[in-house]
Amino acid sequence: SGKIRPVNNVKIYGGDRNKLWSGNHQDGRERFWRDVFAGHASVRFHRQPSGMALTEEAQVQIKSLRMLTDKQMIFDLNPSNQILSSREENEAYCLASQDQSSMIIYFPAGGSVHVDVPQGLYEARGMDITRSKWGEHNSIELPGVVKNPSSRSYAVAIKKQ
Repeated sequence: SGKIRPVNNVKIYGGDRNKLWSGNHQDGRERFWRDVFAGHASVRFHRQPSGMALTEEAQVQIKSLRMLTDKQMIFDLNPSNQILSSREENEAYCLASQDQSSMIIYFPAGGSVHVDVPQGLYEARGMDITRSKWGEHNSIELPGVVKNPSSRSYAVAIKKQ
C-alpha cells in the first residue's frame, strides 16, 4: 500500500517444550532482543510452554531492556547494522541516532565488532543483560572495536562526548 505500518511481535516463541518448532529459551531471548533492534513497535514472550511468558527469566530480559531505555531513548534510534563491520552472523546488532552520535550495540553472546562512526571520543557503558547489571563508564575512541567482555548477552550504550 506504500504506507509505513508498525511491526508488532506479540508471540515470541522459545520455551521449554515443542523445541522442534518453537526453539529453546536462548532462542526466545535472542528473538526478543533482535525484534527490539529491528525496530518493532512491541514485543512480548508467548505463554508457556511454547514461550517464556512472564517467568523470572523473561522478567530479567524486560528489566534489562527497561534499564537501557532509561539510559538512552531507543525510540530515537534506528536499526543501523550497516555501521558494524567485521561482524559475523548473529554476532551483534545496532541501533543508532541519525548522526551516529549515540548508539546501542547488542551482543547475543560473546564477540566483537568494528564500529564505523565519525571519529571521536565516546562514552561507553556495558550491561550484562542476563543479570541486569551495568558496568563501569569507559571512554573509547571510535571508529574502533567494541567487544562483549563475556560469553553472555550483553549491550553497550555509547554516546559521543
